[in-house]
Amino acid sequence: MAGPHRRLGQWLQSEARTLGRDRARGDPHGAYAVQHLGGPHSGPDLGPPPERRRRRRSGRDRHARLDAAVSHRRSEHAVRAPVFDAVIHAPGRLQICAMLSAADEVEFATVRDAIAVSDSVLSKHVKQLEDAGYLKVRKAAAAGRQRTWLALTPEGKAAFAAHVSELTRLAGIALG
Repeated sequence: MAGPHRRLGQWLQSEARTLGRDRARGDPHGAYAVQHLGGPHSGPDLGPPPERRRRRRSGRDRHARLDAAVSHRRSEHAVRAPVFDAVIHAPGRLQICAMLSAADEVEFATVRDAIAVSDSVLSKHVKQLEDAGYLKVRKAAAAGRQRTWLALTPEGKAAFAAHVSELTRLAGIALG
């Protein structure tokens, strides 16, 4: 069994060398070598390489087709850049605002457990929301321990509502 495989390997190596020489001569497809190789183990006569049948389109054509495809959506919905609140947009802070918008006040530990983050991560988010004026922190003693309560300010509620309405607008455009 080694004999036929060895001959096939030798033939493939000679084909590769011939193809390399043809490419060096300026024949990128090696059509000359494929057509004119002969001998007992030569491959099939493949003929010249096929011509490209597909016309390449310019970038301008592609953009024109894309514009035509979405023109009906542009007429239905005013295309404008989304306006997100950078402070609220982070996923953790968005979850915090969503929780706090549904209640007047929520305990720190309840928020931490609900969004499954550590105390330090939640503290960083709370600090950023508080610095922006969106969150009010209240500390109170209860059952001999100090508890931290979080609540959205009126500015925070307005910013969260605007953020959610922008997300809803974008979802409406995307879903058609």
